[in-house]
Amino acid sequence: MDHSTVTTGARAGDALAAAYAELEPTPRRVYRILGTLPVPVLDADLAAAACALPWAEADWTLQILDEEQLVERVGHLAGDEDRLPLYRFGEAALAHAAVLSHGEEVVALDRLAVWILVCARAVQRELAPHQEQPTLPPPGAHPGGAGLEFPFRPTDHAAMLEWLEHQGTNNLLPLLTALGERGRSDLIWRTVDGWWPLFQRRRPHSLWVGVHRVGLVAARADGDRAGERRMLLSGAIGLLDAGQHGEAAEWNTAAVEGARAERDVRDEGQALHGLALGCLAEQRPEDATALVAQAMARWESCGYRRGEALAQITLAQCVMNDRPQQAIDLLTCARTTLRDESGPDHHLIRALAIRGHAHLLAGDPAAAAGDLKRARDEFPEDDTSPWPARTQTLLTQARTVQQEHPTARAAATPSRTAPTDRSGPADDRLHQHDHQNPGGRSAPA
Repeated sequence: MDHSTVTTGARAGDALAAAYAELEPTPRRVYRILGTLPVPVLDADLAAAACALPWAEADWTLQILDEEQLVERVGHLAGDEDRLPLYRFGEAALAHAAVLSHGEEVVALDRLAVWILVCARAVQRELAPHQEQPTLPPPGAHPGGAGLEFPFRPTDHAAMLEWLEHQGTNNLLPLLTALGERGRSDLIWRTVDGWWPLFQRRRPHSLWVGVHRVGLVAARADGDRAGERRMLLSGAIGLLDAGQHGEAAEWNTAAVEGARAERDVRDEGQALHGLALGCLAEQRPEDATALVAQAMARWESCGYRRGEALAQITLAQCVMNDRPQQAIDLLTCARTTLRDESGPDHHLIRALAIRGHAHLLAGDPAAAAGDLKRARDEFPEDDTSPWPARTQTLLTQARTVQQEHPTARAAATPSRTAPTDRSGPADDRLHQHDHQNPGGRSAPA
């Protein structure tokens, strides 16, 4: 090693030690704890949770550490200078904090992990209300985590997604790795599950697939078969959405086998439906149709009407090129069920857009334009799925055909291929009922 590098490092260490010696007890403790936690990007919310401090004190403490050059300010949340400042430890500071460790980081890691999980579940309840959540580990398994402030307002959907995206991009994988080293498999897969709203709405494929690989290993290590199927089902959707059809089929097949072993017909229906979506994405509508029929039969047997409606949407995509009127009827029925079961949501709008395409294929551009315009206007601005763009493209086609055939139904359209949504029923992963959950754990309130 170059002598000058060693000298520079020693000087940096001396400067850090001198600055640390001048701190009050609370900033010293925060420095020691945060410097040993697996979270590369820090903020006051995270510091308050990990160090069990009021938010204002955590914010003030980070400012002190920044002024003393013990941490570095690296910007603001979402790049907005009026938003929460972000910090990180330099390499020398990380080494210095590790030497000072008093063992506080063990409890702090649990406290932080539970806080992150509780925050993610709050986002799930707001943005994915149809999704049943797994129970938390027993209270004795995680100190702290309760009574802390959320880093977003309860109804601020944009801020919720922004928080998931920020933590997912910067801190989630290092946190999961550290939890794995401590044997906290129970927290790992539940935390992955909590990121579902981000995967559903923003579709970050690399993160989606990567954390589900970790979550699947953790669920198996935890011995939670319902958790394992959650990871398989939601991970398969990510794999399919990323174009990894073969592995998605493997995950869905494993979920089918697991569901059958546990006699969970809802999860079995979900996995069969996932296999159908894979066939549809590969332009194999006949195979997809057979699998959708099996999924629908499972869901009918357990009274899951929303699942039946989602299967009808997929079946409509299978048949619409050859039998567009049948597709229209299926989509109309599906929309009625979805409206009755759950009110407005992504799939209700998606069904409207697909019905518009079916009208176009049936030679009715006026009806097509009506459905497609309404669907385009109903998709929320933050919907990053392919459907808003597809809907606009189809609407343009419908209006073009209308202009060419102003007084009659057109006999043909520019596109004869039904668009497929490889992500499938992304907010409707189907989970265990309480009596099927190992250990008989009840669902959270």
